[in-house]
Amino acid sequence: MSIFSKWFSSKKQQDEAVPDEPIIEQAVSTSQEAVVNYCEEGQKQLAAGNYIMSLEYFQAAIEANKHDERAYIGLSEAYLAQGKTSNAEKTIYQLLAINPESHKAQEQLIKIKGRKTEQETATDAQHPTKYTEEELREKVKAVIKVTKGGPTVTNVPFDPRYELTDYRFPTFDLLNQDDNKSEIDQKDLEDAKTKIVETLGNYGIALNKIKAIIGYSSVYYEIGLEEATKTTKIKDLEDVIARGLDSYGVHVIVANSSICTGFTIEVPHEFAKTVSCRSLMCTAGFQNTDFALPCLLGVNDYNNPVMIDLAKMPHVLIAGATGTGKSTLCHSMILSLLMQKHPAEMKFVLFDTKGLEFNFYTRIERHYLAKLPDIDDAVVNSPENAKRTLASLCIELAQRTDLLKSAMCRNVEEYNEVFKARKLLPTEGHRYLPYIVVVIDDFALLSSQGGKEITTSLENILGAGKLVGIHAIVGTSRMTADVITAQMKSCLPARFVFRVNSASESKALLDVVGANLLKEYGEMFVRLPGSPIEKVHGMYATSNEITGITDFIGNQRGYSEPFLLPEVPDDDGYSYDFDDDGLRDSLFEEAARIVVQTQQGSTSMIQRKLKLGYNRAGHIIDQLEAAGIVGPFSGSKSREVKVTSEAALEQILRDIYNKENGI
Repeated sequence: MSIFSKWFSSKKQQDEAVPDEPIIEQAVSTSQEAVVNYCEEGQKQLAAGNYIMSLEYFQAAIEANKHDERAYIGLSEAYLAQGKTSNAEKTIYQLLAINPESHKAQEQLIKIKGRKTEQETATDAQHPTKYTEEELREKVKAVIKVTKGGPTVTNVPFDPRYELTDYRFPTFDLLNQDDNKSEIDQKDLEDAKTKIVETLGNYGIALNKIKAIIGYSSVYYEIGLEEATKTTKIKDLEDVIARGLDSYGVHVIVANSSICTGFTIEVPHEFAKTVSCRSLMCTAGFQNTDFALPCLLGVNDYNNPVMIDLAKMPHVLIAGATGTGKSTLCHSMILSLLMQKHPAEMKFVLFDTKGLEFNFYTRIERHYLAKLPDIDDAVVNSPENAKRTLASLCIELAQRTDLLKSAMCRNVEEYNEVFKARKLLPTEGHRYLPYIVVVIDDFALLSSQGGKEITTSLENILGAGKLVGIHAIVGTSRMTADVITAQMKSCLPARFVFRVNSASESKALLDVVGANLLKEYGEMFVRLPGSPIEKVHGMYATSNEITGITDFIGNQRGYSEPFLLPEVPDDDGYSYDFDDDGLRDSLFEEAARIVVQTQQGSTSMIQRKLKLGYNRAGHIIDQLEAAGIVGPFSGSKSREVKVTSEAALEQILRDIYNKENGI
């Protein structure tokens, strides 16, 4: 997260911010000498080419004194050295908001603009997201006002997209051109109408209207009768009509009553083609939708797009035999969400036991994916990682539930609205809650490898995830009771069923037979809560389209790291103080100094800084807790750092040394 973004997103930092006029002299928690040391060390690291470390030192200097010009200039130089001109520019604009008369800031701004590439300059012209000094000063004045008690936050809404304001959504040019034009001649339709009228007339049935509708795989002739006719008489003419039209598979659809005044004749045609992404995503209905999580499925028999709001489902079961189109539907739903949702508003947790289906999405790890801090793979592949990730999601679910309770909100939408109105304070643990979409490619395979723990965790997520913004898309190739339990079925009212192997499986999933008779790839029956079962022809996303969209997103600036899920405690908890032999880890002191300097107490940070494995880093953080340097495990949040200065830390380290050596 950039300094500029962190400053606006944290209540604590907003309270320490300074309005434009007058500049208020505030006491800082660290001495000016410490600021000088941070800046000097940052310059040394920058000169040595250690850009990440230099960023840490300059950020620490700004945290110590938010008015120090050298820290901002140094941080801007560190960003420039990494080629991050946008971050460098934002840093200088923050300095100008505090001190508009800074000559060094003006010179640095000219230098930054001179370093911009032609591509960045063109992007700025098309998507202007940078602020002038005056614009930023006005923005600062709007957010911060001065009272007798110091700076306070006004009612300017919090913008979750602020950190990635320059993010651009994928364009429709990335989708393949739609060449699926109907080849049915209008003259053929008129000839068929004439034959239908003649055939029915031969049996004494007069028509008052006939209308042809071209569907995905059939033409539907809607017929109105002059007078009511027995339903059985109409149904008995099905074979006669088929012979009259010289066509196979003709189906007469009549109302379930003894008499009827109209019916429909379904006549298959040979021009059915793939339902392309472009043909559906370019529709006004998708582009202008107000759904929270819009997912395109495909088209129905009448060629009308079918779209659902995943947030209202609230979870989806995708079932069917192997090779019927389940994974393709998962890709279609994921792409629909990527085209509509900003990275700040939604995250994916992807489970791919086969290790082949979801590799496309590793490119967007720092934009859209969520994972555990100690797992390297952005997509969960192994059963062990799946267990821990699902357990972590259960912790996230519990934390979100507690946040909603404390805010007295009924669902995540209400909570986020209250948070954006700045009525909930980050200092009290509140945070913006993006939607989390869990996608499991083949749950049958995952549960067979991972055991009961995976099923139990998923049942918990399905049962309580709706209100806190956690939604699941569960695919499976086996529908037996040991895979899809009764509790899971009760939490999965939305079901998309492709071809299954038997009528009993169809009845178990849809309560009716028929899914066993589906023939085409991508054909499915869709059962939504409160709606009749509908046949849908699935949208097909090609590998080129998926790669094009993920590359487009992945080439843009993302967050500094993926969305990190809460750490999962080890089975033996966090009760031990030192190693099994009673000694501290050899890197204990170095880790302690890093934690105090950065004021961040997380296992993942220790792991990155010291280049350790997760188990050893977790062991060290437990020793730091036992020594009173950091607080206890607190879920997704970093542990509290109880030591605020290096002098206090040195005293603690001396006390530990003296105790160990009996001094």
